[in-house]
Amino acid sequence: MKNIQYILIFDSGIGGLYIYKKVSEKLPNYNYLYFFDNIFFPYSEKSEGFIIFNTLRIIRSIMKSYLLSLIVIACNTVSTMMLSLLRSLIDIPIVGVVPSIELAVSLTNNGIIGLIATKNTVSCLYIKKLVKKFSNRYKFYLLGSTELVHIAQNKIYGFDISFDKIVFILKFFTDMLKLPDVIILGCTHYSFLLLELGEIFGPKIKLIDSSLVFVNRVCSVIKNNSYFCSYLYPFNKVLCLKIDSSLLNIFTLLKKYGFIELEQLYF
Repeated sequence: MKNIQYILIFDSGIGGLYIYKKVSEKLPNYNYLYFFDNIFFPYSEKSEGFIIFNTLRIIRSIMKSYLLSLIVIACNTVSTMMLSLLRSLIDIPIVGVVPSIELAVSLTNNGIIGLIATKNTVSCLYIKKLVKKFSNRYKFYLLGSTELVHIAQNKIYGFDISFDKIVFILKFFTDMLKLPDVIILGCTHYSFLLLELGEIFGPKIKLIDSSLVFVNRVCSVIKNNSYFCSYLYPFNKVLCLKIDSSLLNIFTLLKKYGFIELEQLYF
């Protein structure tokens, strides 16, 4: 495996499949590894120390078995918390999805911007610095929700979800006297709830899908790097921390995304 290049897409759950799908549709002739953490998901309320330790040991373990040409961090929580650290410790190109705050600033008309992300993302130093940078001209309202991550993950799995629960969570915004006219989706899982969120917020509120913005960045990095190898018959596989009977239905879903194999990662 060490002589075959892979692009690693790393996420705590399977929300990053949205990024994988969009990138692989545009650039199908590359080998993709998708990692999801089915033991410690979600990272929404894990400690910073644990997330740093766990992410580093996972990526380093993958690097022992696979030749990685690019690491794509498809988890806003990990990217906002430790992207700079990862780049300083790992000698492989790394890109990471982050909430598109600067884009929101350029699109707002009423100066009120919302962000929906995980609890760790909305409280991290990276977001605090960005909000402070623009706070003299714009108002920011940040909603951190772990429950919304679980709802999105269940929808991806094909389970029934409660629209009323989503409505209740988003009352944080809908109960405001003056609503944001731009709301950023700062978690890859939320891309799978665009239909529900659009119905709740209506056409007057712009929803910025940070994952979709990030896809263009990933594709640009791949296309502009001659080191990356393309393959006539690409082989895409999934890595996770534990394989048991509960993964049977999940792997059926993953095969629909073009993955051929599911492998357990050992430390």
